[in-house]
Amino acid sequence: MNSWWADAWRTLISDRLPFDDATRRSGRTLARRLDRSTLELEPGSIVLRLSARGSDDDRSITARWNVAPLRVDQRAVAGELAAAEPALGAGVLLGELPAALDQRWRNAGVSLVPEPSDLSLDCTCDDWGDGCRHLVALGHLVAGAVEADPWVLLMLRGWSRDAFVEVVRRRRARAVGQTVVVSNEPRGDDPGVAAHERFARVPAPLPAQRPVPRRPGRPLPLPQAPADAGIDPSDLQRLIADVAARATAMLGEGAGAALHLTADADLARIAADSLDTPTVVDRLAADGGVDPIELERRATAWRVGGADGLDIADRSWQPDPEQLEPGRRVLGDRARVSANAVVAGRVQLRLDRSGRWWRFRADDRLGWVLEAGGFAEPAELS
Repeated sequence: MNSWWADAWRTLISDRLPFDDATRRSGRTLARRLDRSTLELEPGSIVLRLSARGSDDDRSITARWNVAPLRVDQRAVAGELAAAEPALGAGVLLGELPAALDQRWRNAGVSLVPEPSDLSLDCTCDDWGDGCRHLVALGHLVAGAVEADPWVLLMLRGWSRDAFVEVVRRRRARAVGQTVVVSNEPRGDDPGVAAHERFARVPAPLPAQRPVPRRPGRPLPLPQAPADAGIDPSDLQRLIADVAARATAMLGEGAGAALHLTADADLARIAADSLDTPTVVDRLAADGGVDPIELERRATAWRVGGADGLDIADRSWQPDPEQLEPGRRVLGDRARVSANAVVAGRVQLRLDRSGRWWRFRADDRLGWVLEAGGFAEPAELS
């Protein structure tokens, strides 16, 4: 059923939009290299942002499809047809979007898959017209999202799933002479438990303490969230894994919860676990409104030295000259001093306020990157 809606969307790209064959092939190839999570989906808009990392162009690229919402009269027709046939209406109420609805809606002049006239396409690249592969790639990524959840189409046309299902429910209820009652009260006959009775109960003894696991568990795969939920399951899985890792470290190593960190420091901590996946770091940077290269540099510092490593990477201070002499002796007579750093070529030794030494190396893309540190003597870093 889902593939029906996805194929209808792919037909829009391949047959109905004015892209030439070469652009379509190039767009499909690009889409295969991209992660669907890079899509930004919201009512009436689909956006794909591509980082310029690794390219000769220092600009990022933003491709966008604007989608016209369904009109009020189109929604009325769509709801009426969905509720008119019991099997289709039941499918909708069970959370499905039956493929059979598509032809019925089209016959009535309504379609979830937009007409070319319902679309406005734009890209910041130099080939944003008929030859733009980014716009084609964006379309194919949306097809993948529709394959996973066809309700994406409804959301793109400006109609939430809950609102549509409620229309179908009310129309079906009217057809059989029932009234839909909306209530915020709990469902069922359970009267609940009085708060004073609950607090008056004697608590049961705590279970015997279990050994701390050697490593945190892995979260189970989460189901695909509805497109209009505003939730990405992969984000939830990363959050669950992060909480499990911190809890294990707190129980086994006496580590802190990291809840005292600033938002920027916590972003670096989270990104440190994803340095081997650049697309995740880029997405974290976009969500946090920071430069991806700067986030990668700070995440590397966190991976090496935690909060102390991040602090020495971010902040400089002015020690007394004699405090830097051990670092100068390690790097040789040609070393120069700048603030709390001793520099020789592409190597830099920095002294923190507690008297520990850290080694940085020069990176052509990231600048000075923390390699090792937290030692009492700079000779330990050579």
